[in-house]
Amino acid sequence: MLRPLDELGPTKDIRNEDYQPGLAQLWIGQDGHRYGAPKDWDTVAIFYNPAMLKDAGVDPKTLDTLTWNPTDGGTFEKLVAHLTVDDKGRRGDQPGFDKNHVKTYGLASDGSGGGGWGQTQWSAFTGSTGWQATNKNPWGDRFNLDQKSFQDTIAWYFGLVRKGYMPTYAATGSGANGVDKQIGSGTAAMGIAGDWMISTYAAMTDAKGKSMGIQIAPTPIGPSGKRASMFNGLADSITTLSKHPEQAAQWVAFLAGSECQKIIGQSGVVFPARPEGTALAIAYNENKRHLDVSPFTDHVKNHTTFLFPVTSNAADITALMQPAMDAIYIGSQPVSSLTTLNTQLDQLFSIVQR
Repeated sequence: MLRPLDELGPTKDIRNEDYQPGLAQLWIGQDGHRYGAPKDWDTVAIFYNPAMLKDAGVDPKTLDTLTWNPTDGGTFEKLVAHLTVDDKGRRGDQPGFDKNHVKTYGLASDGSGGGGWGQTQWSAFTGSTGWQATNKNPWGDRFNLDQKSFQDTIAWYFGLVRKGYMPTYAATGSGANGVDKQIGSGTAAMGIAGDWMISTYAAMTDAKGKSMGIQIAPTPIGPSGKRASMFNGLADSITTLSKHPEQAAQWVAFLAGSECQKIIGQSGVVFPARPEGTALAIAYNENKRHLDVSPFTDHVKNHTTFLFPVTSNAADITALMQPAMDAIYIGSQPVSSLTTLNTQLDQLFSIVQR
């Protein structure tokens, strides 16, 4: 159990407006109390191997204007197909391409997304249709996995696997072979990941120890006419079991304060929750890593973010969603099975409300 921070002296004056818009509100419960002090925030973007784009004759600037749709995948799918190469050197958009013997996938896979609402898998696509997981967020009372826009998007996304453009569940389903490993090993040309992975990609080297020069591109524009990214973050909290809550609150207040978040920003580890810390992190990446991180920060600047679904019974939701999404990834269940899953998830709301 967590202790309300607004009932402790050092943390009672934490203000929503001191942090990135919408971030601090994530930690306010249904009872109106604050249970977490924001420490960072995250969005998703595309990391890509520039050498593979060069080999494919692709100008990196074209990634800035990619679009997608659930019917034919748009220019995004065309790029993914072109970057996919089989073991005979044939690309995914060329005659004779062998989808069963792929050397390099156009798009890496981070699993089915059942354990985190597809944050680094399909959420950028479902979000860019205008779809939301619940009828309101936070604390909705109905899920929307039965909606056509969601099911069509999921069908398209995992359809990339059937076409040979994205790794199979057998190759990545356990999560042991993450997006960073796929890109680092050359088995994928690009992949979706969160900004917390910037330092990992910036440090990637090839077999000879030379920097791979991994770069970042924005997520594609969807049917809504906008890009989209899930907006999430971590926070520090205090347990009700603490014997020294006021002292703990002093530490939490420091971590959430401007001084500490400037220190974190100057290290470039993550994007701190406070704007002044974020600005320092942007500068660090530009000056020290020579990376343009605007594909992450533009989501906040342009208001193209949506919140991670905040509901009760999170563990039960994951227990239902993970196997259901895995089955769709594997191909053993159709996307229409999401309608049954939606009914099961809605029943969890009924349990809470009784």
